[in-house]
Amino acid sequence: MIDDCQLSFPCLLVNSRFTKLLLMAIAQIFQQFGAWFPSAHQKIKAQADELGDKLKGIELDPIPPTNLLRLKQAVAELKTPSPHQELLRAQLSQAINSWSEGAECDNAIVVLASPVEAISTVFWDTLSSSEPIDGLTRQWLPWSERPGNHTIIISQLEESILQPSHDERSLVVIPDLSWCFLRCVDGLLGIERLADAIFSDRSRFWLIGCNHWSWLYLDRVCQLGNLVGVKTSIPPLSAIELKEWLTPVWETVDIQWGEKSEGEEEKPDDNWCCSEEKRYFEQLEDVSEGNRAIAAEAWLNSLGISPPPEEEEEEEGENQTGENPDQPWLVDRPSIPELPSLTKSDRFLLFSLILHGSISLPHLCMTLGEGESATQTQVQKLIRDGLIVRCPGNSGAAPRFAINGIYYPRLKRDLDNNKFLVGED
Repeated sequence: MIDDCQLSFPCLLVNSRFTKLLLMAIAQIFQQFGAWFPSAHQKIKAQADELGDKLKGIELDPIPPTNLLRLKQAVAELKTPSPHQELLRAQLSQAINSWSEGAECDNAIVVLASPVEAISTVFWDTLSSSEPIDGLTRQWLPWSERPGNHTIIISQLEESILQPSHDERSLVVIPDLSWCFLRCVDGLLGIERLADAIFSDRSRFWLIGCNHWSWLYLDRVCQLGNLVGVKTSIPPLSAIELKEWLTPVWETVDIQWGEKSEGEEEKPDDNWCCSEEKRYFEQLEDVSEGNRAIAAEAWLNSLGISPPPEEEEEEEGENQTGENPDQPWLVDRPSIPELPSLTKSDRFLLFSLILHGSISLPHLCMTLGEGESATQTQVQKLIRDGLIVRCPGNSGAAPRFAINGIYYPRLKRDLDNNKFLVGED
């Protein structure tokens, strides 16, 4: 007769092994779920955006082109939002104090921004209105874009900011690090020279602006993250901060809000003129992810004029202009447009534009390794699609090209899904 314990002991071993296998399987499932969740979240958000676009409630006539041009120019002249200026001042002051007190503290700080936000304007607006820091002379990199001939980047850096300091303590300001490199043969020599100067000259403190994508690329190929340990990012703006920033232009447009719903507050608080305005800017914050450049484009795209009644359209006939200047201005739900169909070649070109912020056609050809004729044709096609905008060069220089900021959120997801090295802004 077999004793009961002789049966139970092997069973316990079997159960123990089964439990371990079960726990391992559960852990693997959770690991896969954790990897899947960010991607799923992005897909759900994209689907929600698409659904929101389909549910837009009103169809508006476009505002007159002259009005749109005026508003775009006014938006371009807006100063950097005060929260961004305050952040830069606070972070710079803290980093310089640490550097002054400790011999081994970092002597550089990098401020990161989205590729569609001009980080250089944040520096100009903030530091031009700031008092000089006691005991520090200020040296600016005197560029407003990448030199037309990238081979002279090193010599121009040497002339402007890399001369020996003779132990005079100074603050060196590089408004946009993307001006100092090109993704081509010998295009990183300027970055390597700057890295040498930051490491070897402790009498200088370096303030560097850069977009997230450029910094990720340069950190991968030049290990800049090991050299510049202090990093801060331009934060997203809230709904009320977006309104405050846009106010100088917003107030020039006589927006007519709809009638309030039954039971809705007339005025939620002192920040908003009505509940509908508050809801609009919350939607603007959501679609732009708090990025002021994207928010500005989405706001401009949402402006329109109420179409005239059908009777008026029939009476006007051939004289109908479609501008309706006497009709009230309204705003539709802010949204981000869908991406047009992209080829693999399109994605490589758009990635180069994002990486470099803005770039001339000859430089773009170098980064792609393509001829100018073929690249020009492709750029023109993407301009027609609305994905690329042309920017006039400074002082008669060749025009530069950049992506249209309003497409950035969808384009970033598309490039990420296609295994490009995407910045974490």
